[in-house]
Amino acid sequence: MSKSPSPVSSSKSFQKFLSLSFPLLVLAGLFACGGSSKNTLTGGGGGGGGSRTVNDMLFAADFNRIAGNTAGWCPTDSAGNVAAVTTLRIWDSGMKWADIETAPGTYDWTKIDLTVNTLATNPNCAMTVIYTVGNTPPWASACAGQPDPGTCLPGPTSSGYGGGVWCAPQDGTHDFSCTPPSDVASDGTGTDLQFQTFIAALADRYAGKIAYYEVWNEADSPNFWCPDAGSPATCTGSLPRMVRMGWDLYNIVHCADPKASVLSPSFHGFSSAAGGWMNLYSTQTSISAPAGSITLPTSGKTCTWAANPNVIGKDTFDITNFHGRGSPTSDPTGFLAVYNVAVGEIQRDNLPTKLFDDENGYIGSADAPTVDLQAAYVSISYVLRASVTNPPILLSAWYAWDGPQGELQGTNAGLAYDVTAGWLSGSTLTNGCAIAGTIYSCSGTTSAGKPFTITWDMSPSLMSSCNTSCATVNQPVPSSAYTTWTDLNGAQHSISGGIPVGYKPILVE
Repeated sequence: MSKSPSPVSSSKSFQKFLSLSFPLLVLAGLFACGGSSKNTLTGGGGGGGGSRTVNDMLFAADFNRIAGNTAGWCPTDSAGNVAAVTTLRIWDSGMKWADIETAPGTYDWTKIDLTVNTLATNPNCAMTVIYTVGNTPPWASACAGQPDPGTCLPGPTSSGYGGGVWCAPQDGTHDFSCTPPSDVASDGTGTDLQFQTFIAALADRYAGKIAYYEVWNEADSPNFWCPDAGSPATCTGSLPRMVRMGWDLYNIVHCADPKASVLSPSFHGFSSAAGGWMNLYSTQTSISAPAGSITLPTSGKTCTWAANPNVIGKDTFDITNFHGRGSPTSDPTGFLAVYNVAVGEIQRDNLPTKLFDDENGYIGSADAPTVDLQAAYVSISYVLRASVTNPPILLSAWYAWDGPQGELQGTNAGLAYDVTAGWLSGSTLTNGCAIAGTIYSCSGTTSAGKPFTITWDMSPSLMSSCNTSCATVNQPVPSSAYTTWTDLNGAQHSISGGIPVGYKPILVE
């Protein structure tokens, strides 16, 4: 499960404060701008307008328990429909580096073989695969053989270090997972053979089957990767180490499978500013990378790459990838602020404008305690992601389709995901979404040229009403050409005298 970073120093506490407050300030500005009859447009980088055609690829999902399913399984919603998921992300599902390579050169491919070779290829629900790298095995860690808790492991505790304070899941079971490998030095030199060997085995085994490799999960978070400064000394130089590992992964993946693409380490809004983690990784951290050579164990092919005296992070990926949750995660419109600061980083460092958001969703059930709140959150999340244009978001993976955090499997929230996908797939949203007061209106045309508007109301009273039974307010029909409205259960209704607008989006056409 992905978590927000733990505060580990006064500077990190301030960083966390910014991560919480900045999106709220931006949203407050958005609502204030929409407080009169003048509409505010969202949808382009920095709030500009534009239009984009929504591709089915947008509808992706993380899966926590996918490898526990049988061969004929497909994800389904509460109505029994096969889910609109076109891409699955492997993370938090028992297939991380430490799960697979249990000892040096000893691999357990059982779960990932089932997932990649059988479940993802089911013709009834075929899905493209993203593999997210992360979780250093204890034997490969710079802290291998050290006591736990101990002074090598990150996360200050009453006994020194360790105890899972930083490394997720923060229960002491994976204290090594956010530490760097022992064979990569703080300046990015070293053999990096432990990591290279794993990536070579993985990319070779699944060549033509895994389409995307994510350099590392949330490397801007101390839950998943050592912070570059502070205690313990193990974490010093973690940025150069990650640049080196990303560089090696990039070269090995493209050698093993030239059709595969590499995603940047996933990052958050709080690390997107100048001097933030993603800025430091992308262009501000330079390493002198040695030449590399490794033989792929399945194909027997030897991959080689030349020494490079000036490698920076942006050299290590093809696609920019962020996690677009806002703060607090109970508000799906918080995505807009996160998107805008991520776009600022893309522009600042001239990063690839091919953009993914491979972890979308609320953090826990407290953020969306009822089915109505969950359904509304899912739908709003995808409509807003479909509306942005500069650059567009090509993929957004819900976290997690079958997990306790945001579960959509067999639920009405899953039905809302599928209904919203039906509204958006193949459509063109024009000029983003207009905000008038607390009402959002996102207009476009279907692939057949039929106009529509998706609308909802972010009024706190209407949101809170969904704790029991969602209330609505009768609003004027956006266009005299519209004759029907459709709810998140997929039921279509005739328009008579107005439309019922509440927190749960409706489609008017």
